[in-house]
Amino acid sequence: MLVAGSIYEACKYWEIFMGMSFTKCAIVTSYEPTTQSVRTATTDLTQESEEEYKKKIYERMLGGKKLTEFEKEVKEQFKDAPAQMKLLIVVDKLLTGFDAPSATYLYIDKSMRDHDLFQAICRVNRPDGEDKDYGYIVDYMDLFRNVQLAVADYTSEALDGYDKEDVEGLIKNRYDEAKSELEGTLTSLEALIENVPSPQADTDFIEYFCGDDSENDEKTARRDTLYALTASLSRSFANCCDRLVSDYGYSEDDVNYLRSEISGYNKIKEMIKLASCDYIDLKPYEVDMRYILDTYIRAEDTRVVSELGNMSIVELLLQGKTTTPVDLVKDLPGTDEAKAEMIDNNLQHEIVKKMSSNSVYYGKLSEMLKKIIMQRKVEAMSYEEYLRQVVELAEAILHPEENGNYPDEIKDSAARRALYDYLGEDVGLTIDVDDAIRISIQPDWKKNFQKQQRIRLAIYKKLLLHKFAEDKATEETNNVFDIAQRQEEYDA
Repeated sequence: MLVAGSIYEACKYWEIFMGMSFTKCAIVTSYEPTTQSVRTATTDLTQESEEEYKKKIYERMLGGKKLTEFEKEVKEQFKDAPAQMKLLIVVDKLLTGFDAPSATYLYIDKSMRDHDLFQAICRVNRPDGEDKDYGYIVDYMDLFRNVQLAVADYTSEALDGYDKEDVEGLIKNRYDEAKSELEGTLTSLEALIENVPSPQADTDFIEYFCGDDSENDEKTARRDTLYALTASLSRSFANCCDRLVSDYGYSEDDVNYLRSEISGYNKIKEMIKLASCDYIDLKPYEVDMRYILDTYIRAEDTRVVSELGNMSIVELLLQGKTTTPVDLVKDLPGTDEAKAEMIDNNLQHEIVKKMSSNSVYYGKLSEMLKKIIMQRKVEAMSYEEYLRQVVELAEAILHPEENGNYPDEIKDSAARRALYDYLGEDVGLTIDVDDAIRISIQPDWKKNFQKQQRIRLAIYKKLLLHKFAEDKATEETNNVFDIAQRQEEYDA
Protein backbone atom coordinates (compact mmCIF):
# COMPACT_ATOMS: atom_id res chain seq x y z
CA MET A 1 0.00 0.00 0.00
CA LEU A 2 1.18 3.53 -0.80
CA VAL A 3 -0.04 6.30 1.51
CA ALA A 4 -0.16 9.57 -0.42
CA GLY A 5 -0.39 13.02 1.13
CA SER A 6 -3.60 13.97 -0.68
CA ILE A 7 -6.11 12.64 -3.20
CA TYR A 8 -4.51 14.86 -5.84
CA GLU A 9 -1.09 13.27 -5.13
CA ALA A 10 -2.65 9.80 -5.19
CA CYS A 11 -3.98 10.54 -8.68
CA LYS A 12 -0.54 11.78 -9.75
CA TYR A 13 1.05 8.57 -8.49
CA TRP A 14 -1.49 6.45 -10.38
CA GLU A 15 -0.89 8.39 -13.60
CA ILE A 16 2.88 7.93 -13.26
CA PHE A 17 2.52 4.19 -12.68
CA MET A 18 0.21 3.84 -15.68
CA GLY A 19 2.73 5.72 -17.81
CA MET A 20 5.38 3.18 -16.76
CA SER A 21 3.07 0.27 -17.70
CA PHE A 22 2.53 -0.75 -14.07
CA THR A 23 -1.19 -1.38 -14.36
CA LYS A 24 -1.85 -3.62 -11.36
CA CYS A 25 -2.62 -0.74 -9.02
CA ALA A 26 -5.64 1.33 -8.05
CA ILE A 27 -6.62 4.37 -5.99
CA VAL A 28 -8.95 3.86 -3.03
CA THR A 29 -9.91 7.11 -1.29
CA SER A 30 -13.01 8.94 -0.09
CA TYR A 31 -13.19 10.94 -3.33
CA GLU A 32 -16.20 10.63 -5.65
CA PRO A 33 -15.84 11.97 -9.21
CA THR A 34 -18.99 14.05 -9.52
CA THR A 35 -19.83 16.96 -11.80
CA GLN A 36 -20.85 18.91 -8.69
CA SER A 37 -17.31 18.92 -7.26
CA VAL A 38 -15.88 20.33 -10.50
CA ARG A 39 -18.65 22.92 -10.91
CA THR A 40 -18.07 24.39 -7.44
CA ALA A 41 -14.27 24.49 -7.75
CA THR A 42 -12.58 27.80 -8.47
CA THR A 43 -11.13 27.40 -11.93
CA ASP A 44 -8.61 29.34 -13.97
CA LEU A 45 -10.05 28.94 -17.45
CA THR A 46 -6.54 28.64 -18.89
CA GLN A 47 -5.55 25.72 -16.65
CA GLU A 48 -6.98 22.42 -15.48
CA SER A 49 -8.01 22.63 -11.83
CA GLU A 50 -7.12 19.98 -9.27
CA GLU A 51 -10.77 18.93 -9.12
CA GLU A 52 -10.96 18.55 -12.89
CA TYR A 53 -7.72 16.56 -12.88
CA LYS A 54 -8.91 14.21 -10.11
CA LYS A 55 -12.22 13.63 -11.88
CA LYS A 56 -10.44 12.90 -15.17
CA ILE A 57 -8.05 10.38 -13.54
CA TYR A 58 -10.84 8.65 -11.62
CA GLU A 59 -13.02 8.31 -14.71
CA ARG A 60 -10.08 6.86 -16.62
CA MET A 61 -9.38 4.41 -13.81
CA LEU A 62 -13.01 3.35 -13.34
CA GLY A 63 -13.46 2.61 -17.04
CA GLY A 64 -17.22 3.01 -16.86
CA LYS A 65 -17.69 1.02 -13.64
CA LYS A 66 -19.49 2.38 -10.60
CA LEU A 67 -17.13 3.54 -7.84
CA THR A 68 -18.51 1.14 -5.22
CA GLU A 69 -18.28 -1.80 -7.63
CA PHE A 70 -14.71 -0.89 -8.62
CA GLU A 71 -13.49 -0.50 -5.02
CA LYS A 72 -15.08 -3.77 -3.95
CA GLU A 73 -13.39 -5.55 -6.87
CA VAL A 74 -9.89 -4.14 -6.31
CA LYS A 75 -10.00 -4.77 -2.56
CA GLU A 76 -10.99 -8.39 -3.14
CA GLN A 77 -8.20 -8.80 -5.70
CA PHE A 78 -5.68 -7.22 -3.33
CA LYS A 79 -6.64 -9.62 -0.55
CA ASP A 80 -7.36 -12.83 -2.44
CA ALA A 81 -5.43 -12.51 -5.74
CA PRO A 82 -2.53 -10.15 -5.00
CA ALA A 83 -0.77 -11.02 -8.25
CA GLN A 84 -3.65 -9.25 -10.03
CA MET A 85 -3.67 -6.15 -7.78
CA LYS A 86 -0.22 -5.42 -6.38
CA LEU A 87 -0.62 -1.88 -5.06
CA LEU A 88 -3.40 0.20 -3.53
CA ILE A 89 -2.82 3.96 -3.38
CA VAL A 90 -4.63 5.44 -0.36
CA VAL A 91 -4.82 8.63 1.68
CA ASP A 92 -6.93 7.90 4.76
CA LYS A 93 -9.27 5.14 3.65
CA LEU A 94 -8.24 1.50 4.41
CA LEU A 95 -5.63 2.59 6.97
CA THR A 96 -7.89 1.36 9.76
CA GLY A 97 -9.99 -1.78 9.84
CA PHE A 98 -8.86 -3.14 6.47
CA ASP A 99 -7.49 -6.63 7.13
CA ALA A 100 -5.43 -7.96 4.21
CA PRO A 101 -2.76 -10.46 5.32
CA SER A 102 -1.28 -10.36 1.80
CA ALA A 103 -0.27 -6.70 2.32
CA THR A 104 3.48 -6.79 2.96
CA TYR A 105 4.88 -3.34 2.07
CA LEU A 106 3.67 0.05 3.29
CA TYR A 107 5.13 3.09 1.53
CA ILE A 108 4.48 6.25 3.56
CA ASP A 109 4.59 9.60 1.74
CA LYS A 110 2.33 11.46 4.13
CA SER A 111 2.92 13.14 7.46
CA MET A 112 1.36 10.87 10.10
CA ARG A 113 1.74 10.46 13.84
CA ASP A 114 0.63 8.67 16.94
CA HIS A 115 -2.44 6.46 16.69
CA ASP A 116 -2.94 6.99 12.95
CA LEU A 117 0.62 5.92 12.22
CA PHE A 118 0.35 2.79 14.35
CA GLN A 119 -2.90 1.84 12.70
CA ALA A 120 -1.24 2.22 9.30
CA ILE A 121 1.72 0.07 10.37
CA CYS A 122 -0.66 -2.67 11.47
CA ARG A 123 -1.95 -3.00 7.86
CA VAL A 124 1.22 -4.92 6.94
CA ASN A 125 1.76 -6.68 10.25
CA ARG A 126 -0.69 -9.57 9.65
CA PRO A 127 0.90 -13.01 9.19
CA ASP A 128 0.17 -14.69 5.86
CA GLY A 129 1.43 -18.28 5.87
CA GLU A 130 5.04 -19.42 5.97
CA ASP A 131 6.19 -16.86 3.40
CA LYS A 132 5.50 -13.81 5.56
CA ASP A 133 6.91 -13.33 9.04
CA TYR A 134 6.66 -9.54 9.11
CA GLY A 135 5.84 -6.53 6.95
CA TYR A 136 8.07 -3.76 5.59
CA ILE A 137 7.70 -0.02 6.14
CA VAL A 138 9.27 2.33 3.60
CA ASP A 139 9.29 5.72 5.34
CA TYR A 140 9.75 8.68 2.98
CA MET A 141 8.79 11.24 5.64
CA ASP A 142 11.30 10.34 8.40
CA LEU A 143 8.49 9.53 10.82
CA PHE A 144 10.15 6.73 12.71
CA ARG A 145 12.32 8.70 15.12
CA ASN A 146 9.15 9.61 17.02
CA VAL A 147 7.74 6.10 16.63
CA GLN A 148 10.79 4.45 18.19
CA LEU A 149 10.66 6.84 21.15
CA ALA A 150 7.01 5.99 21.65
CA VAL A 151 7.69 2.27 21.50
CA ALA A 152 10.54 2.63 23.98
CA ASP A 153 8.59 4.31 26.81
CA TYR A 154 4.99 3.13 26.14
CA THR A 155 3.69 6.54 27.22
CA SER A 156 2.67 8.16 23.94
CA GLU A 157 -1.00 8.62 23.27
CA ALA A 158 -0.25 6.70 20.08
CA LEU A 159 -0.36 3.57 22.18
CA ASP A 160 -3.67 4.18 23.91
CA GLY A 161 -5.66 0.98 23.89
CA TYR A 162 -2.67 -1.27 23.33
CA ASP A 163 -1.16 -3.64 25.91
CA LYS A 164 2.61 -3.52 26.38
CA GLU A 165 2.89 -7.05 24.94
CA ASP A 166 1.11 -5.93 21.75
CA VAL A 167 3.59 -3.13 21.14
CA GLU A 168 6.74 -4.98 22.13
CA GLY A 169 8.68 -5.90 19.02
CA LEU A 170 6.25 -4.11 16.71
CA ILE A 171 9.09 -2.40 14.86
CA LYS A 172 12.28 -4.37 14.26
CA ASN A 173 15.41 -3.95 12.22
CA ARG A 174 14.83 -5.96 9.03
CA TYR A 175 18.51 -6.85 8.72
CA ASP A 176 18.78 -8.15 12.30
CA GLU A 177 15.64 -10.23 11.76
CA ALA A 178 16.85 -11.60 8.42
CA LYS A 179 20.33 -12.46 9.77
CA SER A 180 18.78 -14.27 12.76
CA GLU A 181 16.41 -16.20 10.47
CA LEU A 182 19.29 -17.03 8.13
CA GLU A 183 21.46 -18.58 10.84
CA GLY A 184 18.62 -20.47 12.53
CA THR A 185 17.25 -21.85 9.27
CA LEU A 186 20.70 -22.90 8.06
CA THR A 187 21.24 -24.90 11.26
CA SER A 188 17.84 -26.62 10.88
CA LEU A 189 18.45 -27.44 7.22
CA GLU A 190 21.89 -28.90 7.93
CA ALA A 191 20.34 -31.11 10.63
CA LEU A 192 17.67 -32.33 8.17
CA ILE A 193 20.20 -33.15 5.43
CA GLU A 194 22.40 -35.04 7.90
CA ASN A 195 19.66 -37.70 8.01
CA VAL A 196 20.18 -38.59 4.33
CA PRO A 197 22.25 -41.82 4.20
CA SER A 198 25.83 -41.77 2.89
CA PRO A 199 27.24 -41.23 0.36
CA GLN A 200 24.43 -38.66 -0.15
CA ALA A 201 24.30 -39.20 -3.90
CA ASP A 202 21.32 -37.78 -5.79
CA THR A 203 19.51 -41.11 -5.59
CA ASP A 204 20.02 -41.18 -1.79
CA PHE A 205 18.20 -37.84 -1.52
CA ILE A 206 15.37 -39.11 -3.71
CA GLU A 207 15.07 -42.29 -1.64
CA TYR A 208 15.02 -40.36 1.66
CA PHE A 209 12.46 -37.74 0.60
CA CYS A 210 10.36 -39.77 -1.87
CA GLY A 211 11.02 -43.53 -1.62
CA ASP A 212 8.73 -45.96 -3.37
CA ASP A 213 5.64 -44.13 -2.10
CA SER A 214 6.03 -40.34 -2.24
CA GLU A 215 2.49 -39.92 -0.81
CA ASN A 216 3.56 -41.57 2.46
CA ASP A 217 2.85 -39.17 5.35
CA GLU A 218 6.40 -39.34 6.69
CA LYS A 219 7.94 -38.67 3.26
CA THR A 220 5.50 -35.83 2.63
CA ALA A 221 6.37 -34.22 5.99
CA ARG A 222 10.09 -34.46 5.18
CA ARG A 223 9.58 -32.75 1.84
CA ASP A 224 7.38 -30.03 3.33
CA THR A 225 10.14 -29.31 5.86
CA LEU A 226 12.79 -29.22 3.12
CA TYR A 227 10.73 -26.83 0.97
CA ALA A 228 9.89 -24.49 3.86
CA LEU A 229 13.45 -24.34 5.20
CA THR A 230 15.00 -23.83 1.77
CA ALA A 231 12.57 -21.01 0.94
CA SER A 232 13.15 -19.37 4.33
CA LEU A 233 16.93 -19.63 3.93
CA SER A 234 16.83 -18.11 0.43
CA ARG A 235 14.54 -15.23 1.48
CA SER A 236 16.50 -14.35 4.61
CA PHE A 237 19.81 -14.37 2.70
CA ALA A 238 18.33 -12.08 0.04
CA ASN A 239 17.13 -9.69 2.76
CA CYS A 240 20.51 -9.26 4.48
CA CYS A 241 23.31 -10.36 2.10
CA ASP A 242 24.31 -6.75 1.35
CA ARG A 243 24.92 -6.11 5.09
CA LEU A 244 26.61 -9.33 6.18
CA VAL A 245 30.13 -7.96 5.60
CA SER A 246 29.60 -4.35 6.73
CA ASP A 247 27.37 -4.97 9.77
CA TYR A 248 27.83 -8.55 10.95
CA GLY A 249 31.50 -9.41 10.57
CA TYR A 250 31.25 -11.84 7.65
CA SER A 251 34.08 -11.93 5.12
CA GLU A 252 33.46 -11.88 1.36
CA ASP A 253 34.60 -15.51 1.26
CA ASP A 254 32.03 -16.36 3.96
CA VAL A 255 29.23 -14.74 1.92
CA ASN A 256 30.29 -16.48 -1.29
CA TYR A 257 30.46 -19.84 0.49
CA LEU A 258 27.01 -19.22 1.97
CA ARG A 259 25.66 -18.32 -1.47
CA SER A 260 27.08 -21.58 -2.85
CA GLU A 261 25.54 -23.60 0.00
CA ILE A 262 22.11 -22.04 -0.53
CA SER A 263 22.33 -22.69 -4.27
CA GLY A 264 23.13 -26.35 -3.52
CA TYR A 265 20.15 -26.70 -1.20
CA ASN A 266 17.87 -25.21 -3.85
CA LYS A 267 19.14 -27.69 -6.43
CA ILE A 268 18.29 -30.52 -4.03
CA LYS A 269 14.83 -29.00 -3.52
CA GLU A 270 14.25 -28.76 -7.29
CA MET A 271 15.31 -32.37 -7.77
CA ILE A 272 13.01 -33.62 -4.98
CA LYS A 273 10.06 -31.57 -6.27
CA LEU A 274 10.46 -33.17 -9.67
CA ALA A 275 10.95 -36.68 -8.34
CA SER A 276 7.85 -36.44 -6.12
CA CYS A 277 5.67 -34.59 -8.70
CA ASP A 278 5.18 -31.80 -6.13
CA TYR A 279 6.34 -29.26 -8.70
CA ILE A 280 2.94 -29.48 -10.42
CA ASP A 281 1.07 -28.28 -7.31
CA LEU A 282 3.74 -25.80 -6.18
CA LYS A 283 4.19 -24.09 -9.56
CA PRO A 284 1.92 -21.09 -8.82
CA TYR A 285 4.03 -20.17 -5.78
CA GLU A 286 7.46 -20.31 -7.42
CA VAL A 287 7.60 -16.97 -9.28
CA ASP A 288 8.87 -14.88 -6.35
CA MET A 289 11.34 -17.57 -5.27
CA ARG A 290 12.70 -17.78 -8.82
CA TYR A 291 13.35 -14.02 -8.72
CA ILE A 292 15.25 -14.34 -5.42
CA LEU A 293 17.40 -17.18 -6.76
CA ASP A 294 18.24 -15.37 -9.99
CA THR A 295 18.94 -12.03 -8.29
CA TYR A 296 20.76 -12.90 -5.07
CA ILE A 297 21.99 -16.48 -5.11
CA ARG A 298 22.98 -17.80 -8.53
CA ALA A 299 26.24 -16.46 -9.94
CA GLU A 300 26.01 -18.31 -13.25
CA ASP A 301 23.41 -17.90 -15.97
CA THR A 302 20.20 -19.61 -14.98
CA ARG A 303 19.16 -22.96 -16.43
CA VAL A 304 15.69 -23.40 -15.05
CA VAL A 305 14.10 -26.83 -14.85
CA SER A 306 10.85 -25.01 -14.11
CA GLU A 307 10.85 -23.81 -17.73
CA LEU A 308 8.61 -26.85 -17.95
CA GLY A 309 5.98 -24.13 -17.71
CA ASN A 310 2.61 -25.85 -17.66
CA MET A 311 4.11 -29.19 -18.74
CA SER A 312 4.70 -32.23 -16.60
CA ILE A 313 7.85 -34.29 -17.08
CA VAL A 314 5.70 -36.83 -18.93
CA GLU A 315 4.69 -34.11 -21.39
CA LEU A 316 8.32 -32.99 -21.65
CA LEU A 317 9.27 -36.44 -22.96
CA LEU A 318 7.00 -35.89 -25.97
CA GLN A 319 8.20 -32.40 -26.91
CA GLY A 320 11.08 -33.21 -29.23
CA LYS A 321 9.95 -35.21 -32.24
CA THR A 322 13.33 -34.44 -33.85
CA THR A 323 15.30 -34.48 -30.59
CA THR A 324 16.90 -37.48 -28.94
CA PRO A 325 15.44 -38.44 -25.55
CA VAL A 326 18.83 -37.77 -23.93
CA ASP A 327 18.66 -34.14 -25.12
CA LEU A 328 15.08 -33.80 -23.87
CA VAL A 329 16.06 -34.52 -20.27
CA LYS A 330 19.57 -33.06 -20.19
CA ASP A 331 18.49 -30.05 -18.11
CA LEU A 332 16.82 -32.10 -15.39
CA PRO A 333 18.92 -31.95 -12.21
CA GLY A 334 21.04 -34.84 -10.94
CA THR A 335 22.82 -37.83 -12.39
CA ASP A 336 21.38 -40.08 -15.09
CA GLU A 337 20.26 -42.46 -12.35
CA ALA A 338 18.49 -39.62 -10.51
CA LYS A 339 16.83 -38.45 -13.73
CA ALA A 340 15.58 -41.98 -14.33
CA GLU A 341 14.09 -42.07 -10.81
CA MET A 342 12.30 -38.78 -11.50
CA ILE A 343 10.92 -40.05 -14.80
CA ASP A 344 9.77 -43.34 -13.22
CA ASN A 345 7.96 -41.50 -10.42
CA ASN A 346 6.32 -39.04 -12.78
CA LEU A 347 5.11 -41.77 -15.14
CA GLN A 348 3.67 -43.72 -12.22
CA HIS A 349 2.03 -40.56 -10.86
CA GLU A 350 0.37 -39.92 -14.23
CA ILE A 351 -0.81 -43.53 -14.52
CA VAL A 352 -2.30 -43.53 -11.01
CA LYS A 353 -4.06 -40.22 -11.74
CA LYS A 354 -5.74 -41.69 -14.82
CA MET A 355 -6.27 -45.24 -13.52
CA SER A 356 -9.83 -44.72 -12.24
CA SER A 357 -11.08 -43.67 -15.69
CA ASN A 358 -9.83 -46.87 -17.40
CA SER A 359 -8.31 -49.42 -15.04
CA VAL A 360 -7.79 -52.04 -17.77
CA TYR A 361 -5.77 -49.82 -20.10
CA TYR A 362 -3.74 -47.99 -17.45
CA GLY A 363 -3.27 -51.21 -15.49
CA LYS A 364 -1.44 -52.63 -18.51
CA LEU A 365 0.71 -49.51 -18.75
CA SER A 366 1.55 -49.81 -15.05
CA GLU A 367 2.81 -53.35 -15.61
CA MET A 368 4.85 -52.17 -18.60
CA LEU A 369 6.45 -49.46 -16.45
CA LYS A 370 7.35 -52.00 -13.73
CA LYS A 371 9.14 -54.13 -16.34
CA ILE A 372 11.06 -51.13 -17.68
CA ILE A 373 12.12 -50.11 -14.17
CA MET A 374 13.22 -53.64 -13.34
CA GLN A 375 15.29 -53.94 -16.52
CA ARG A 376 16.90 -50.56 -15.89
CA LYS A 377 17.82 -51.43 -12.32
CA VAL A 378 19.41 -54.77 -13.25
CA GLU A 379 21.22 -52.96 -16.09
CA ALA A 380 19.55 -55.11 -18.73
CA MET A 381 19.19 -52.04 -20.98
CA SER A 382 21.24 -48.92 -21.71
CA TYR A 383 20.20 -45.47 -20.49
CA GLU A 384 19.44 -44.47 -24.09
CA GLU A 385 17.21 -47.52 -24.60
CA TYR A 386 15.48 -46.82 -21.28
CA LEU A 387 14.69 -43.27 -22.41
CA ARG A 388 13.40 -44.52 -25.77
CA GLN A 389 11.01 -46.89 -24.01
CA VAL A 390 9.74 -44.34 -21.49
CA VAL A 391 9.05 -41.88 -24.32
CA GLU A 392 6.87 -44.53 -25.97
CA LEU A 393 5.16 -45.19 -22.63
CA ALA A 394 4.56 -41.45 -22.09
CA GLU A 395 2.91 -41.31 -25.52
CA ALA A 396 0.65 -44.20 -24.56
CA ILE A 397 -0.27 -42.55 -21.25
CA LEU A 398 -1.13 -39.14 -22.65
CA HIS A 399 -2.49 -40.16 -26.06
CA PRO A 400 -4.28 -43.50 -25.74
CA GLU A 401 -6.37 -42.68 -28.80
CA GLU A 402 -3.20 -42.98 -30.89
CA ASN A 403 -1.50 -45.83 -29.08
CA GLY A 404 -4.16 -48.28 -27.92
CA ASN A 405 -4.96 -49.99 -31.23
CA TYR A 406 -8.57 -48.89 -30.88
CA PRO A 407 -11.07 -49.17 -33.77
CA ASP A 408 -12.07 -45.89 -35.41
CA GLU A 409 -15.54 -45.97 -33.82
CA ILE A 410 -13.94 -46.18 -30.36
CA LYS A 411 -10.63 -44.33 -30.28
CA ASP A 412 -11.79 -40.70 -30.09
CA SER A 413 -13.99 -41.17 -26.99
CA ALA A 414 -12.41 -41.81 -23.58
CA ALA A 415 -15.71 -43.25 -22.32
CA ARG A 416 -15.98 -45.67 -25.24
CA ARG A 417 -12.32 -46.68 -24.82
CA ALA A 418 -12.94 -47.52 -21.15
CA LEU A 419 -16.06 -49.57 -21.98
CA TYR A 420 -14.33 -51.28 -24.92
CA ASP A 421 -11.39 -52.36 -22.74
CA TYR A 422 -13.69 -53.64 -19.99
CA LEU A 423 -16.19 -55.40 -22.28
CA GLY A 424 -13.62 -57.63 -23.93
CA GLU A 425 -13.00 -55.38 -26.94
CA ASP A 426 -16.50 -56.00 -28.30
CA VAL A 427 -17.18 -53.03 -30.61
CA GLY A 428 -20.92 -53.62 -31.05
CA LEU A 429 -21.59 -54.08 -27.35
CA THR A 430 -19.47 -51.02 -26.48
CA ILE A 431 -21.36 -48.76 -28.88
CA ASP A 432 -24.77 -50.03 -27.74
CA VAL A 433 -23.97 -49.55 -24.04
CA ASP A 434 -22.44 -46.11 -24.66
CA ASP A 435 -25.52 -45.01 -26.63
CA ALA A 436 -27.84 -46.33 -23.92
CA ILE A 437 -25.96 -44.38 -21.23
CA ARG A 438 -25.98 -41.15 -23.23
CA ILE A 439 -29.71 -41.39 -23.98
CA SER A 440 -30.53 -42.07 -20.30
CA ILE A 441 -28.42 -39.29 -18.81
CA GLN A 442 -30.29 -36.45 -17.11
CA PRO A 443 -28.88 -33.27 -15.50
CA ASP A 444 -27.13 -33.83 -12.13
CA TRP A 445 -27.57 -37.59 -12.41
CA LYS A 446 -24.46 -38.27 -10.33
CA LYS A 447 -26.22 -36.78 -7.30
CA ASN A 448 -29.65 -38.33 -7.83
CA PHE A 449 -30.38 -41.99 -7.06
CA GLN A 450 -33.53 -42.19 -9.24
CA LYS A 451 -31.68 -40.84 -12.26
CA GLN A 452 -28.86 -43.33 -11.62
CA GLN A 453 -31.35 -46.18 -11.55
CA ARG A 454 -32.61 -45.08 -14.96
CA ILE A 455 -29.07 -45.46 -16.37
CA ARG A 456 -28.55 -48.83 -14.66
CA LEU A 457 -31.76 -50.14 -16.21
CA ALA A 458 -30.68 -48.98 -19.67
CA ILE A 459 -27.32 -50.75 -19.29
CA TYR A 460 -29.00 -53.92 -18.00
CA LYS A 461 -31.39 -54.09 -20.97
CA LYS A 462 -28.52 -53.75 -23.45
CA LEU A 463 -26.57 -56.53 -21.76
CA LEU A 464 -29.61 -58.81 -21.97
CA LEU A 465 -29.93 -58.04 -25.68
CA HIS A 466 -26.33 -59.17 -26.10
CA LYS A 467 -27.17 -62.60 -24.61
CA PHE A 468 -25.93 -62.02 -21.05
CA ALA A 469 -27.59 -64.28 -18.47
CA GLU A 470 -29.71 -62.36 -15.96
CA ASP A 471 -27.32 -62.93 -13.02
CA LYS A 472 -24.31 -61.99 -15.13
CA ALA A 473 -26.14 -58.95 -16.54
CA THR A 474 -26.94 -57.76 -13.01
CA GLU A 475 -23.31 -58.10 -11.91
CA GLU A 476 -21.91 -56.43 -15.02
CA THR A 477 -24.47 -53.62 -14.88
CA ASN A 478 -23.01 -52.46 -11.57
CA ASN A 479 -19.44 -52.68 -12.92
CA VAL A 480 -20.26 -50.79 -16.11
CA PHE A 481 -22.20 -48.17 -14.14
CA ASP A 482 -19.12 -47.62 -11.92
CA ILE A 483 -17.04 -47.01 -15.06
CA ALA A 484 -19.67 -44.58 -16.39
CA GLN A 485 -19.59 -42.57 -13.16
CA ARG A 486 -15.87 -41.91 -13.66
CA GLN A 487 -16.19 -40.57 -17.21
CA GLU A 488 -16.16 -36.81 -17.68
CA GLU A 489 -17.95 -37.22 -21.02
CA TYR A 490 -21.06 -38.35 -19.18
CA ASP A 491 -21.21 -35.32 -16.89
CA ALA A 492 -24.46 -33.46 -17.33
